[in-house]
Parts: sequence; structure tokens; C-alpha cells
Amino acid sequence: MNSPETDYALLRRFDTIFLIDDSTSMRGQNWHETLGALVNISPICTKHDPDGIDIYFLKHRNPNDTQGAFRMVTTPQSVENIFRPVYPHGDTPIGARLKEILGPYMEDLAESLRHRRTDTNSTVRPINIIVITDGKPTDELENDLVATIAATAKQLDNWGAVKWQVGIQFFQVGDDKDVTKYLKYLDDNLAGDYGVRDIIDTVTWDKDPGELSANTILKVVLGAVDRRYDRQ
Repeated sequence: MNSPETDYALLRRFDTIFLIDDSTSMRGQNWHETLGALVNISPICTKHDPDGIDIYFLKHRNPNDTQGAFRMVTTPQSVENIFRPVYPHGDTPIGARLKEILGPYMEDLAESLRHRRTDTNSTVRPINIIVITDGKPTDELENDLVATIAATAKQLDNWGAVKWQVGIQFFQVGDDKDVTKYLKYLDDNLAGDYGVRDIIDTVTWDKDPGELSANTILKVVLGAVDRRYDRQ
């Protein structure tokens, strides 16, 4: 078994994106836990990828970025500064926000794959999206999360993209059993139901973020792109 340091080195291959649920239900303890988790996890990501991480929220936007993202975040202090003005409110449009993130990326990937030669890989770097949430999505039908994931996986299959091109990790905060059941479906059954590759992993925890174990952090950051950490 590789050491954690060796395993974390895989992060160099990916752009790591955090998508943070800032809906009403995240207020209070769940928001505190989310910030604590990201403060703990982000230094590990940035240690192994000097480009840092990108942070998106479901609703809060960076006015200086066309996609509303906070890019190339490299320190826990930067994470705290980004979170400070955010006030969780409203619904949980996970499907819609994922479409906004994946749409431009998939367009770039398609363009790259069209121009590659048969013996070369795409020049578009794989992405690892980590969604931290406490609830099920509230999207309208056109932005349905399951349909968005299935369509993305189907495109990747049709294009012959490498199996780790896109990974989506759902990291549940809180202890809502209905949410756990829904996320378990995404992880265990969606790919089989739709006949597509598995690009989803899920993880939950019920401890203070300061108590996140090394194995839990590994699963959070690698579970959707390295199948050794799925099912752990």
C-alpha cells in the first residue's frame, strides 16, 4: 500500500474544484464544519498542486471571475477570507451550478479531443470536483442533477476520454438520512442505471472537522478519481 504522501501526489494530475453549498440549511454548525473541513483539506491539495484549488459556491459569486469562481486558492487564510462574506440562503441548485462548471470544461475537452492524434492524450487537464453539501438538490427538471451527471458520463464514454477525466465527490455534512440515501444512490446505482462510466463517489463524516483522519481526507480528495478509495 502506498503512503499517503505518495497517494496525494496524484493530485498533481488534476485541477481540484470545491463546490460549496451555501443554501439556508447550511447555516450554523454545518457551515462551521464545512469551513473547518476545507481549511484542513486545502493545504494538502495545494502542497501537491502549486496551482492551488478553485472554490465555487452554489449562489455566492466572485464578481471578478466570469464563472464566479475563486481561483488558485493556496492557503487556509485565503479560504477563511473567501468564506467570511458568504451568507447561506435560499435553495440548493447543485445540478444547475454543476452544469455551469462542466459546460465550458466539456466544450474545451471536446475541442481538444477533436484535434488530438490517435496516440496522444487530451491536453485538457482532468478535473476533480468536490461538492460539500448537507441537502438534496432542489433544481428544476432542466437542471436535474442525475440527468446532468449521466449526460456528462455518457459524453466522456462517447469521446473515449480517460477514465479519470472527470470525477465528482459528494462530501455530506450533517446527518440527514434522506440525503445519505440519495447520495448513496448517486455513488452505487446511477452508473448502472444509465449504462455509463462511474464518475461519482460519496463520503460522510460525523466528527469535528479537526478530527478528520488521514484516510478520510484521502477519500475526499481522491475517491472520485482513484477507485482504491471508493467503497472505503
